[in-house]
Amino acid sequence: MIPITDSLQAGVCMKVKNITRPIGVFDSGIGGISVLAELIEWMPNERFIYFGDTQNAPYGVRSKKEVKDLAIEACSYLLERNVKAIVVACNTATSVSINELRKKFPIPIVGMEPALKPAADASNEGKILVMATPITLKENKFLELVDSYSGKREIEMISAPKLVDLVESNVLEGQELEEELLACLGDLSEKGVEAIVLGCTHFVFLDDTIKKLYGDVNIVDGNKGTARHLMNLLMGRNMLNQDPIDEVEIDICTSSSNPETVEMFKLLLKSRIEKLMNKRQKQETDKELEKRIIEEIRLAFLDNRKLTEMDKKLISYRYGIQRDKITQVARIARELNMPKAKVEIFMEKAEKKLFNIIKDRI
Repeated sequence: MIPITDSLQAGVCMKVKNITRPIGVFDSGIGGISVLAELIEWMPNERFIYFGDTQNAPYGVRSKKEVKDLAIEACSYLLERNVKAIVVACNTATSVSINELRKKFPIPIVGMEPALKPAADASNEGKILVMATPITLKENKFLELVDSYSGKREIEMISAPKLVDLVESNVLEGQELEEELLACLGDLSEKGVEAIVLGCTHFVFLDDTIKKLYGDVNIVDGNKGTARHLMNLLMGRNMLNQDPIDEVEIDICTSSSNPETVEMFKLLLKSRIEKLMNKRQKQETDKELEKRIIEEIRLAFLDNRKLTEMDKKLISYRYGIQRDKITQVARIARELNMPKAKVEIFMEKAEKKLFNIIKDRI
């Protein structure tokens, strides 16, 4: 696990070179900690200052003017700390203030938006459900994004302000949270929901509970895209610090008068980083295993006469369209111009034959 210290101080930040200046991150409270963890995962050689405006949380139920004013105050504070870039780790603040912030402040500023495009690209034909704050769901930029996909996919939007309150109170599991999630989301299988877009950074902390309640539904958030975008932006401006460091230096600040708030943020950050690292290791292991399985399948396929021409065609598409990756049935059905249900039946029969061949070979 990456060690984290709180060694940054305002006076120190003012003296460092441009490339080693810290990255500023702010949110209305706790939600942006999930974004900060992703930033650390992508840019482990950087220094960070996090500001959680806990005293004014949640932003999602405030007026646009209030949110805009609070965002300007947060960015002004971070600029005083001599940050080289700012991440607006809040979908609500991004939706109402990002353009003005970029005009007002002379450093790169990256925002968040609901990851509808990745959800649509990753999933097949089911409904996409977007969870976000009331302000985010009403903004023109988001509504235009929805319109661009509404002709291809059914999209449902849900505002869940009480869930934001629960996360802000550090209620990240348990009966109260589960009951509220069930009340907000309902029966997803009955609705035909295939993917959930977490359009508020607070909701990212609910991913485990959502999986517990709803199983295999695809959960998508914008944290990875934001981190990747900032990294590319800094790299393009020669502002990315690539010199290895032993510890990630972070200063966590809040507008809360409660001293326990910062300690809670630190614990959540460490937990989130550990989770991301474990997930990455598992993905790497699973990918290697899948590559080995596909290679064995290809050898069996090339060396056997028990498969019909249709079997061979389906298996070729299944394990050959995308190198070292299994192709989903929905895509194969589109490639072959066949009904998905028919492909599923034929595919099941072909794969049974294939795996029996592999078993005999072994």
